Amino acid sequence: MKSFKLHITLVLLAVVAVATSSCDLFKQRSRVYGGPAVVEFYPQSSTVSEGSSLSVKVQLIGEQRNSDTSINFAVVDSNTTAESGTYSIPTSSPVTIPANSSSTSIDINAGDNPNMGSGEHRTLTLVLNGNDQVNGAENLKYFTLRIEGN
Repeated sequence: MKSFKLHITLVLLAVVAVATSSCDLFKQRSRVYGGPAVVEFYPQSSTVSEGSSLSVKVQLIGEQRNSDTSINFAVVDSNTTAESGTYSIPTSSPVTIPANSSSTSIDINAGDNPNMGSGEHRTLTLVLNGNDQVNGAENLKYFTLRIEGN
C-alpha cells in the first residue's frame, strides 16, 4: 500500500511540474516600453477644495532625451465647467521636461468661486498636445481636476 501511495504522489508531482512549466505563470514579463516616446499625466484626476493648489506630473513614457523637451498643453474648454478667473495655471505652455529626466509638473491654483456653494463642484480639464516628436499618450493625455465648493 505504501508503494501505491508513493507512486500516486510521484505521478501527481510530475503532473504539477509539467503543468506549471508549460505555462508562463512564473516567467518574468518585460516592463520595458518599446513604442514611440509619449507623455502622460500622472495621476489622471484629482480633487481639491476651492482656495487650494496642486501640482500634476507630466511624465515621459520612453527613453529619456538628451536635450530639454517642450510639451504643449491646453485647457479643454468643452470639458471645463470652472469659470475663467476662478482658477489659474502659473505654469505656462509649453512645459519643459529637462534633459536626462522623465518628468516635470504643472501647477494649478483653484481660487474661490463666489458662484459655487458648499456641496457643488466644477471641473477643469487639461490635455497634453505634445510636440512634433512626442505626442500625448492617447488614453493618458487628459487630466481632470474636480474643484469642490466650501
